[in-house]
Amino acid sequence: MSRERRKVERSLDLEHLNVRAGQFVTGATGGRAETRTASLSEALDNAERARIEIAFPVGQASITALAPGSPNLFEAELTYVGEYEFDVIGAAERVISLRQRCSVASELGALAGRARDLRWDISLARGLPIRLGIAAGVGEAEIDLGGLHIEALRLETGVGKTLVKLPAPGTPLAARIRGGVGITEVMIPAAAFGELDIKGGLGAVHICASPSLAARVEAKAGLGAIELPPTFARVSGENTAKSRLVWQSADYADAEQSIIIRYQGGVGRFKLETAD
Repeated sequence: MSRERRKVERSLDLEHLNVRAGQFVTGATGGRAETRTASLSEALDNAERARIEIAFPVGQASITALAPGSPNLFEAELTYVGEYEFDVIGAAERVISLRQRCSVASELGALAGRARDLRWDISLARGLPIRLGIAAGVGEAEIDLGGLHIEALRLETGVGKTLVKLPAPGTPLAARIRGGVGITEVMIPAAAFGELDIKGGLGAVHICASPSLAARVEAKAGLGAIELPPTFARVSGENTAKSRLVWQSADYADAEQSIIIRYQGGVGRFKLETAD
């Protein structure tokens, strides 16, 4: 069993990094810092399941499935500044966490100033049941869960654009997404079933699903609009800001497997569209 850890004595958590503050610090410090690279991995060994927590920093980020037959549970390629913290504990149930750490305000400024140069690319084992928690940072994140066995997903989007491709059907979907500032795009594969819970933030939520998906949408608009395709019929709710509106696809009532999408509006538009 491997165990690797990166720490700093003083830290400032980046999960709630404010863009305006970052820009201010960047202006004050010039945003100059040396970028570093790191390759991280954790072997499967005898792991039977995993719980993985990832807090992305400033920059670009991605999550994908490892190649079939890979001996590893977790791999990461990092281009970063400052320090990161990588923890692995457990055996049959492996617990992995990865996050950025900053020691001083000048490093915060460096992160914001070097955002285009920074990137975290993470790959996870196929087939292994995973409970995945993600806190997105500032920038763009592409989270492709196709090919992964995700028992539960918890995603807190950050500042920027987040694209989430939900896992292929096989087990019930249990996903919770909390909006940040920016655009959140969610792709739902055909024949998906289970529950998707979305709370809007400051920005748009866009869902793309297969036309054959049997779905029910329960929504409160908040301060934005709700748009659904004409194949969804409204079955309850009034046109008021506090009303809970419900739509169903034509085949929802008779489908053996279906998905429930719950949306609590923030400030921005919610749109569901269908495409092959």
